[in-house]
Amino acid sequence: MAAIWLRNPADILADGARGGIVVEGPWIKELVPAGARPQEEVAVVIDASEHVVLPGLINVHHHLYQGLAGGAGAGLAEAREGWLRAHMGRWARLDGAALRLAARRALVQLAKGGCTTVVDHQDALPAGLDDAVDIVVEAARDVGLRLVVAVGGQDLAVEEGGSLPASQTCSAEAILEACTRAIRRHHQPAPGAMTQVALGPASPLAASRWLFEEMAALASLHDVRLHTHLAATADEASRCRQRFHAGLVDYLDAVGWLQPRTWLAHAAHLPAPDHGRLREQGLAVAYCPSAELMRGAGVAPTAAMARMGLPIGLGSDGIAGGDDGTFKAELRLALLSQRGARGAAALDPRRVLHWATAGGADCLGRTDIGRLAPGCAADLALYRLDPWHADGTDDPLSALVASGLPPADRVMVAGRWVVVDRALAALDEAALAATLDAERRRLHAHIA
Repeated sequence: MAAIWLRNPADILADGARGGIVVEGPWIKELVPAGARPQEEVAVVIDASEHVVLPGLINVHHHLYQGLAGGAGAGLAEAREGWLRAHMGRWARLDGAALRLAARRALVQLAKGGCTTVVDHQDALPAGLDDAVDIVVEAARDVGLRLVVAVGGQDLAVEEGGSLPASQTCSAEAILEACTRAIRRHHQPAPGAMTQVALGPASPLAASRWLFEEMAALASLHDVRLHTHLAATADEASRCRQRFHAGLVDYLDAVGWLQPRTWLAHAAHLPAPDHGRLREQGLAVAYCPSAELMRGAGVAPTAAMARMGLPIGLGSDGIAGGDDGTFKAELRLALLSQRGARGAAALDPRRVLHWATAGGADCLGRTDIGRLAPGCAADLALYRLDPWHADGTDDPLSALVASGLPPADRVMVAGRWVVVDRALAALDEAALAATLDAERRRLHAHIA
């Protein structure tokens, strides 16, 4: 395959690469020092002198099925339970066509923000939508992004302490069958994988102990990862302690989840000693600043967790929670929220970049993405240094995080351009937007 040299970037998140980066096929071939040329001839040269080059961003916690609820004001004036009730009707009526559009919308927004890998936590899909995993895998393939589907659900209804009515829950056996089917059809274990499967019950309050235990056993059998929400709010943490008569980390230990396969969404309201236990057992945490702030859940002590050695990645959560859908906004929010709550020394912009790239890869147990290094996947995002936005001549990388990343000019996944000149390379955006608008009106009319 023809080699591509991204020449002389204004800045790049890699040491010894101010001369640029060479991509050949789906892999990074070479980092070029300042003033040097590639060791071998290249077929294509792209001038990157006005761009900052990052590894493709990695979103380690999302809910793609919420993609038709972008900017949704419903329930945002209420606490988490009220917010859930405001959206349950919409999600319960999703069919295959609506899910396909929701996933496409969410994936397009992510791609245009520079995200190249996303985790779709399928925690609340309607019963009977048996091809949900197939649908989102196809959508990710159409857009060109890497996807990790955390297949899960809820087998406990509201009457049993969960969050959904009984009509929207599934049996534990059906959930496990869906997990096994997804692994066999879609999980790619090798480096460079475009699609992987994890196991992801919604939360300890919404899924039974038996389901958690069986998922841990299934993950071990098939060598896949585990993902769930934990301690997203103080109320949730308190209710869990009352139900289990033990701390949440004790519960994870009891059901076989206190292990290196596991990464947790939020973990915002755990006692400080539990952070050390998570680190010792090799777990990781997804920090979702926009969702946590929008729901008034407080600011997780994520920077402190990171200083203890806990791997941290960034997630956007679902766009029904009020984020802008692009993921790139999470970087600035992570910086501001941690510094606002715990002081200016709590977090610096380059640490945030690590969370959004290599830290996300650590959450997923992958060493082939999230880094600009020879032999790693050719997943790249290029952001123009616009003097009207942030020229950041002293430290462009930090300036872009502090001021907010603009839309990505170019995005590459596995050596293929997914976004060029801020436009999708493979999909007709205008046609997709029209279809989305019609589908949103249909769903709203159906719910009413």
